[in-house]
Amino acid sequence: AEWQDQADAIEVWNGFWTRDDRLATDQWDSMLKAGRRLRAVGGTDYHRGEDALLPASLVYADALSTPAILNGMRRGRILLSEDTRGAKVLLTPISRNGGASKSKALPGDILPAPGDGEPVHLDAHITGGNGLFLRVVWATGETVYPVTGADTTLRILLPFPPKAKPLVYVRAELLRGSDKPAEAMMVALTNPLYFSR
Repeated sequence: AEWQDQADAIEVWNGFWTRDDRLATDQWDSMLKAGRRLRAVGGTDYHRGEDALLPASLVYADALSTPAILNGMRRGRILLSEDTRGAKVLLTPISRNGGASKSKALPGDILPAPGDGEPVHLDAHITGGNGLFLRVVWATGETVYPVTGADTTLRILLPFPPKAKPLVYVRAELLRGSDKPAEAMMVALTNPLYFSR
């Protein structure tokens, strides 16, 4: 569709999580797989009551100002959570020897791809996630991990696709109630980190 070619962002989560939100998230993921660099946002059309702030769109910004927040949104530095105080997940690249990466990467950033045959090394930093499932989705696959601590870090190695497209992504979701996305409630999701050759 023409709007898909012109859009910079897509609202994947509106109000309380429903089947329509899963369909929107899956459509967004299909566009990412096709090579689009498209930001995911969340919001609500309801302006009073408990769900007026659901979901929370959390933006990494250089300052607490309208221009800085809009710049963070343009860069894709957005995490979505079911609540302003709800669970959160952040993917951070790590070096091959297991140490912290020199890069302070945030969602939306483009990082150098690993060498041929090398995996992508990431830490998933999870806050408030005990009993949830972490779903990590990338250009050619996905995997799900149970989360057994409230505040924990999971080390993740992802196979980098051979003969990959110029831009490859990885993103994360926190799910409640099931490790199957179609049956689960979304608790939090990240915008992608990208890897470029």
